[in-house]
Amino acid sequence: MRFILVDKIVELVAGDSAKGVKCITLTNEIFNEHFPNYPIFPGSLILEGMAQLAGVLLSHTLIEEGHPYRVVALTMVKNLKFRAIIHPGDRLIYSSKIKYFYPNEYAAVVVKGEREGELCAGGELIFSFLESPNPQFEKEMLHNLKLIIESYKGANQ
Repeated sequence: MRFILVDKIVELVAGDSAKGVKCITLTNEIFNEHFPNYPIFPGSLILEGMAQLAGVLLSHTLIEEGHPYRVVALTMVKNLKFRAIIHPGDRLIYSSKIKYFYPNEYAAVVVKGEREGELCAGGELIFSFLESPNPQFEKEMLHNLKLIIESYKGANQ
């Protein structure tokens, strides 16, 4: 099972920033248990959505700047705060901005999630850049990244 928690990337600037959208729908299976008769979108999934967007931004930056492919792995969450409860029907706008970027080691990204201009979650995420475990994995990851970027470019032309 894959958890893709960004519905659409609306901005992607290598070396700088990205924005994405997540529409929260009642049809999401998580609401069967979280919580019956009072559906709340889990903070852990908000964090994962922000991390996924930041991961795409960092992978895109590595490629655009001519660095070798690396696996982008979330390694630390700093000062993350959840400031609002998210319910079905809400639309989250995720944003990621690179704070620092060392292509052979790690990067820090400032992330936030907003609903109609209201800050709902935000903090700083640290990512490590790891060697690819094998050529097939690298090929699949690069293919997936290419599809994501082409989708973004196609929707914004």
